Parts: sequence; structure tokens; C-alpha cells
Amino acid sequence: MFCFYGFQNIMSGLEMNWFDIAFLAANFFFLFVSFTFLISFLENSERAHKNPKPRKHEDVTLIIPAYNEEKTIARSVRSALALDYPKKVRVIVVDDGSIDETAKRAREAGAKVISQKNAGKAAALNAGIKAAKTPWIACIDADSYVQKDALEKMVGYFNDPEVGAVTGSVKVADPKNLVQWLQFVEYVGMNYLRKSAAFLNGVSCTPGPLSVYRREALKEIKGFDEGNITEDSEIALNLQRHGWRIENAFNAVAYSHAPYSLRKLLHQRVRWYHGAIINNKKYSYMFFDKKFGNLGWFILPTNIVSVLLAFFVTAKILFLTMGSLAGLAWLAFDPASPGAGVLLERLNPLYFFTAEVIIALLYLAVITVVFYLGFRAGDESFRLRHLPVYMLYLFAYSFVVTGAWLVSVSRELRGKKTGW
Repeated sequence: MFCFYGFQNIMSGLEMNWFDIAFLAANFFFLFVSFTFLISFLENSERAHKNPKPRKHEDVTLIIPAYNEEKTIARSVRSALALDYPKKVRVIVVDDGSIDETAKRAREAGAKVISQKNAGKAAALNAGIKAAKTPWIACIDADSYVQKDALEKMVGYFNDPEVGAVTGSVKVADPKNLVQWLQFVEYVGMNYLRKSAAFLNGVSCTPGPLSVYRREALKEIKGFDEGNITEDSEIALNLQRHGWRIENAFNAVAYSHAPYSLRKLLHQRVRWYHGAIINNKKYSYMFFDKKFGNLGWFILPTNIVSVLLAFFVTAKILFLTMGSLAGLAWLAFDPASPGAGVLLERLNPLYFFTAEVIIALLYLAVITVVFYLGFRAGDESFRLRHLPVYMLYLFAYSFVVTGAWLVSVSRELRGKKTGW
């Protein structure tokens, strides 16, 4: 998140006053955070694809919570049953009160189905956990499917008795339009950040499309919070609150169907971000507590500061954009006006030789390296068709994210609930 905000922040500040000085300081914050993640990844890059071999294999129960997922559930079940794993994999689909043929298609695909009244995803997951008897429990979303070798790459991390969960990487399945391609690029960056955070022992989310849990850990924390709208983030913090560690198998991949329209994307992100606000309030005592290491001292505070700065960045960009448009109008109707003069001054090439622009170029270089590493480490080829999407992601996508954050903050302040 701080990647595109940091770059737009730098590019927006071209006239140095107290406001710009504050933004320049923010730029250094973004650079510091980016370099921290980058160094974390580079120092451990040889381990990014080297997962520990399991000392022993245990039976695994794979739980798929589902609500009206008749179009995708069969593929999810088949991918789970096709996992290349030497021990038994039991697949349980928890039908959370679907009114379509989700349960029927799940049974036809080979899964055991548990049906319940609609109670939400977290409740469905807990029902599956209650039915599971295996030491390791995997969870995937009903609109996702997993690579055959994903589970084998993940379970070796349980050699460490302190590891309570292992996350994988998530990629967008079959992106077809611009909205999905923007998320494709975003997910590449998210996978990179999750692995970097794992190297720092600070993973703050166990993604729904693919995560594996130690049954003992789930039992200790009493499963998922059934009143939470982002149960995958809440459980990650809850596990670490109880002393469990979370690891990441970077090359264990699940594919998830991303929202295909801007409206659906905004709806999803408002839920994500409102859930993040709720979870940060719930676990606020973890901030700056040395017991939680980098998670408490770096990851969680950085997330909050990045969001707060995003609001200021967006406001400044809009202010400068409106000023430039006004300057264009003055230039068209009155070339001798002060507004036109300001615009002409900004068109002077020497105007751009500023500290902000120099830092912007540095930041752009860092972000480019980050996404290059993300594509390369994620076995994705950066193709020419990705370039315009990448540029849109840097310069435009942040407005979508900021808008979703504004709505989320507004809902929290007004005490309004966010649903699925």
C-alpha cells in the first residue's frame, strides 16, 4: 500500500513550504519502510523458494466454507482432492445456508458436505474445524483452487513446534478485464510483502484462499471469531497474541477469482479495510509491545501510518490538480493572469530539479525492483502488456484504495456495520 502512496506523495510536492516539508518527511518514511521490506527479502532471497522438508507427514483436513458458490465449488473440491500429498486429505465443504446447488455440486465433486443455517464464513470454518480430527487443518475459499504441490510445500514449517499457521501465495485466477489485471499486479506485491513480513516474523493475515493451521493452535484460541468480518486477519493476530508463529511458503500457490467490476472491488475493500480497523482496535495493546517483536514495533504501526498519510497525499494531489486545471483556464482566457504564470512556471524544466523529484525517481526505482522481485520470485513473467497496468496501479489505483479507506473510516466513526 505504501508503495504507490509514497510515489504519488513525492510527485505531488513541488513547492516547498511547511506542508511540503511535512510531506517530504513522509516520503522518507515511505522510503524507509520500502527499504526495510526490500532488505528483508534480499537478505533471505535464497530461502524464498526453499521450504523445509517435513520430518513426518500427517493426515490433513481441508475445509471449504461456501455460500452460493455453485459455479466454483466443484473446481475447488477437485483441486483439493488432487493435491500431491502422501497422506490422506479429507475435504469438508461447509454449506453455509446456500440457496443454490452448492451442496449438490460439492458432493458430486467428492467432498463431504456439512450443511448449516447461514451464520457467516467464520462460523462455517469453525463447524469444519469441529468435524476435523487431523493434526493439521487447511482452509481454502470456495472461489479458489490450489496447485497440486501447495500442501507439500507448506507442512514442513510445522517441524517447528512454535509455528501455528502457514500461509501461501495468492494469485488472481484468469484475469480478463482492467479491474482484475490491476488486482493481478496488486497480488504480486502482496505476496512479496507477505514473504518479507514472514522473514521479519510479522505476518498479519492468513489469507482465506490458502492457509494451513495446527489443530492445537486453533483449539487454544477457540477457532475463528464468528463476529468478525475479516476473520483471516483477526486469527493471524490472535495466534500471535497466544505466542504462535506464522510462516509463509512463497511458492505454494492458490488462485482466487477476483472482483470483476469496480463496484464489487470497492465493496470487497471496504469490508477488508473496515475489518482491519476493527482488528487494530481489538489488538491495539500489541502495538509497541516488545513481546510481539517486529509485528508490534514495525508491521502494525506502519500499516496505520501508511493509511493516515494516504488521506493527506490524496488531498494534496487533488489540490494540485485543481490548481493546474484552474491555471489552464486562466492561460486560455488571460495569458497575463497570475494563475497562468504559476502554470507556466511549473512547465519550466528547471522547476522539476527538486529534492522531491530526485526522491521520486529513487522511489520509482525501488518500487520497480520490488515488483520485479515479486514477479520473478512468484514465477510470473513481466510482459509488455503488464506495463500500462503497472503504471495505472502506481498512479491511479491508490485513489480507489483511498476511497475505500475513507468509506471504511466513516462507517466505523458512525458505528455502521459492514457486511459481506
